[in-house]
Amino acid sequence: MFHPAQPEPTTLSLESTALPRERAPTRLLAQYQGAHLTAQLQIKPATLAPVLLEPVGHPQLIVHLTGAMQLTLTRAGERRRYQSLPGSVYVNTPQQLPYELAWRAQAAGTIQTIQLDLDQELLQQTAAAGLPAAHVELQAGPCIEAPLLRQLGYSLAAMLQDPGGVAPLYGQTVAHMLATQLVYQHSAQPRPLPTSRGKLAPERLRQIQEYVQSALAEPIDLTQLAAIACLSPFHFCRLFKQSTGLSPHQYVVAQRMQRAQDLLQHSRLPIAHVARAVGYHHAGHFARLFQRHCGVRPTEWGKPAPGA
Repeated sequence: MFHPAQPEPTTLSLESTALPRERAPTRLLAQYQGAHLTAQLQIKPATLAPVLLEPVGHPQLIVHLTGAMQLTLTRAGERRRYQSLPGSVYVNTPQQLPYELAWRAQAAGTIQTIQLDLDQELLQQTAAAGLPAAHVELQAGPCIEAPLLRQLGYSLAAMLQDPGGVAPLYGQTVAHMLATQLVYQHSAQPRPLPTSRGKLAPERLRQIQEYVQSALAEPIDLTQLAAIACLSPFHFCRLFKQSTGLSPHQYVVAQRMQRAQDLLQHSRLPIAHVARAVGYHHAGHFARLFQRHCGVRPTEWGKPAPGA
């Protein structure tokens, strides 16, 4: 969490300083690029001398994953210090003023973060789907209570470190979940999330299920699923979970694992071929997912238990 300290008196003026205008030096570990979301897993240096940061061009979240550091932020002559720990979340917005940033690590260990850059258009679409007005202005700065943003950051970081990478459907779902949280919980005028009501029409749900079954070997796109349901992705995700108890990504993974079980039980295909048949091009990634969902390795599926 971020733990803000009291503002420190200072005469520093950003307009009069000759600070370097560049981003903090980082080491990029992995990256995901989707239609509405870019995620970068980064390692930060132990210290950062003061640097002047301009406003970002689109909404940006920084989720602190490992390590601990003391941040010093100076904006419009006012200096604040924050203790940044694993789980801290910080929001940058296009509307914010330039600010000076510096930090130092508080203990030995790697400082790792994930930077999430969202498409501004996605936020506008999300706002328009649930509000009379489409204009959204997010609240910049540390998020004191942001459990879902933190959870999504850690989940994406774990996927980025897996050889299989971020599944496109999962990346799209996360982008919409992030946009929803930012619009309703972290805007300049936060408001309650809309109450989930209703379910998908049975015929629409059947069409989606049939499409998923026909496309398990291929990438499955959230916008395509929403189009089958004749809904925006925003409303589709909510109604689909109300109808099935699962997010679209969870449902597709469950169907892929079921198809993989059938193939392993009734065919002699090598594991790599089974993996490709259910949409995974990295056999090791598929094997880990299969064991997580089914409790045994693919090579053990369908075999009698020892001593049976």
